[in-house]
Amino acid sequence: MNQLPIQVLILSLLAVSSVIAYRGFDDDFVNYKISADKCVSKSGDQELCDNFIACNDIGPKRLKDLYDMCIRKHIGHLGKCNDKDTLYGTSEEYSKYLHCLLDGLPQKSSLSDEDQKLFNVDYHKCVYKYGGKCFKEHGNES
Repeated sequence: MNQLPIQVLILSLLAVSSVIAYRGFDDDFVNYKISADKCVSKSGDQELCDNFIACNDIGPKRLKDLYDMCIRKHIGHLGKCNDKDTLYGTSEEYSKYLHCLLDGLPQKSSLSDEDQKLFNVDYHKCVYKYGGKCFKEHGNES
């Protein structure tokens, strides 16, 4: 039996599923944000960390509140960006925080028009600016 059609079908399904958004949020952006979180957290650059964290202040309040709640619940408080500490604590703490954030993420369509604009324009620009700076200075996006 020729397995090529099955392989093509599987690859097609994978390609389609990779463009499906997570709760309406673009997967590419969600993955970029996760990679940027990791890069910034381990950068040792406190100014970069402060600027990256400040991105949350210009996004939708619902998402900022969720972020703050997940930090408090699973990390306690943000760490420092230096040789001894990371922004999101241990890898286990970061993993729990990330699951909390993704599990609590609302449907993007439930955000008001103003919040969608804040997310799609202001928040995106900020995350790409400081995430990109981290990747450039401390290593490529992984």
